[in-house]
Amino acid sequence: RDVANPDVTNNAGQTALFKACFNDDVTLVASLIEHGAPAWVQDAKGQTCLHAYAATGADQPGVALLLVRAAESGDAFARMENPTAVFVNGLDEEGNTAIHLATSRKGVKTLLENGADLTVSL
Repeated sequence: RDVANPDVTNNAGQTALFKACFNDDVTLVASLIEHGAPAWVQDAKGQTCLHAYAATGADQPGVALLLVRAAESGDAFARMENPTAVFVNGLDEEGNTAIHLATSRKGVKTLLENGADLTVSL
């Protein structure tokens, strides 16, 4: 049986997980993560899936929580002292964290509960 590769990207460097986050599809996000889709991959703008979720005004806090939990378990963060904060406070090429992009959106509470740093400057 052929299985789709969750690491494949489009021209913008976005994976299927990015698209699921853009669409606020918590079921698809969960399935992709379960099948190994990495949450910490950055697109051509330096954004992670968490940035994508936050920027769309999505209203499924479960998506943000799934992404945070996936980042915590990723090999890339295994040696870091606080991988959740590193992921949640990651900067894109314009200096934005997910919390900057999520301002006044429902995902804000989930980001704050998982260590988003409001003092990171642009």
